[in-house]
Amino acid sequence: MARLRRAEEERQYQALLPSDTRLEPESIHEVVSKASSQLSAILNILFSIIFTALAVWYTTSGFSNLGVRVILSLMTALVVALAEVVLYARYLERVLTASDEAKAVVEEKSVIKTWELEE
Repeated sequence: MARLRRAEEERQYQALLPSDTRLEPESIHEVVSKASSQLSAILNILFSIIFTALAVWYTTSGFSNLGVRVILSLMTALVVALAEVVLYARYLERVLTASDEAKAVVEEKSVIKTWELEE
């Protein structure tokens, strides 16, 4: 009886919550896929920051002032980091907006042509 009472209380509690908070548990595949995507994005951003700074460092090898080389390399890394963060944020915003719009679209199905089979 206690189990049924708890189940009924849980059902009533879930009815009070907004419908968008009732999420189904994600499968292991979905979790691994999201983690892999996030790790890939982080590594991509880090590599682009590091290698653009190194490119500027090697490009300015002819400069006699070491401080100028360091400042140029760091400034380039900061600019690239800022650009990467802005672009990734815009990308995530558009992906979330597109998925919401795709969920809102109601697909209309209609029969275009039918065939009658002869026996």
